[in-house]
Amino acid sequence: MNRSWSRRSRQRYVPPRPRSVWRRLVDYALTVIVLGLLILLAARLDRIETRKTEGAAVINDGDTITLGTERIRMRGIDAPEYSQVCRKAGADYP
Repeated sequence: MNRSWSRRSRQRYVPPRPRSVWRRLVDYALTVIVLGLLILLAARLDRIETRKTEGAAVINDGDTITLGTERIRMRGIDAPEYSQVCRKAGADYP
């Protein structure tokens, strides 16, 4: 074993100084402010996407709805179309 390794000076671990009470209060206040702003931003973005439509809802297909005069097509849904025939083991069923 190399003796030069054991001759190195070993430094003692010095823990960091504890923060003052005022510094901790400022840190907590900034955290609360940032979280509050994020919550307000999320609520605002959620409100922007919302819209109201009135009228009778009619289901056209498995993934299409007509609400009043507006036709709404749902994405991400793999539903059968109105005139589509489903088959299981060679036999049709509704």
